Amino acid sequence: MSTDKRLIDLDVQELREIITEILNTTSTNEDFNNNLVSRTKAAKYIGCHANTIDSLSKQGRLDFVRYGKQRRFKISDLDKFIDLNTRKA
Repeated sequence: MSTDKRLIDLDVQELREIITEILNTTSTNEDFNNNLVSRTKAAKYIGCHANTIDSLSKQGRLDFVRYGKQRRFKISDLDKFIDLNTRKA
């Protein structure tokens, strides 16, 4: 079975678990606190561009933690954002 076909058969929770596992296996300075991710990783997690993360956080639609001049995002806040913006077909 192709990778694309397998992804289609997964539900949202399974995809979140896979993405979280991928994010947590990446070795960076964020290993100290796996609950906070950069805007790039946040964008990958919810499936958008990093500039969209900037816009959402500036609009107050996505919570963030100030880390020096940078913004960090909690996985739980990203999950909450996904849940609030999921529409039933």
